[in-house]
Amino acid sequence: MFPQNHRLRHDRDINFVRRRGQRIPSRNFVIWFGPSPSPVFRATVIAGKKVEKSAVRRNRVKRLLREALRRNILENFPNFPAVDLVLWVRHERTLPDFDFHKIFAEIQTALQKLSAIAAQPGFGQIKPQKF
Repeated sequence: MFPQNHRLRHDRDINFVRRRGQRIPSRNFVIWFGPSPSPVFRATVIAGKKVEKSAVRRNRVKRLLREALRRNILENFPNFPAVDLVLWVRHERTLPDFDFHKIFAEIQTALQKLSAIAAQPGFGQIKPQKF
C-alpha cells in the first residue's frame, strides 16, 4: 500500500487528471496521468462494476494492481516523476486471465512510456479544456 501522501484520494483531483491529463492505453487497463502539484507522485486504482459485480473480487483486483504498481515504482523507477496517476481497469476480460506477473509486466511497460513522456520538456503544461 502507498503511504498517505502518495494516494490520490479526492474526486476533484481524479476528474481533473482524467479530463486534462494524458493517457496510456493497455490491454487490461488505462493509465491517465498529469503533473502533480505535490513533490511526489500520487496514484489511485479504479475498478467499476463492469469489471466484477462482487465487491470482494473487485477489491482484490484493486489491491493486486496497487501492489504491482507500488513494486514497479520502487524497484524499477527510483526517480519516478511527480505525477498524478489514475489506473482504471478496463473490463471483465481482466479477471479470467488475471496473473500477477503478467499484470506486473504490463504495468512496467506502461510506466516506461509514462517516464519517457514526463521527461520531455513541455510536460508540465496543462492542456486547454475542451467544451
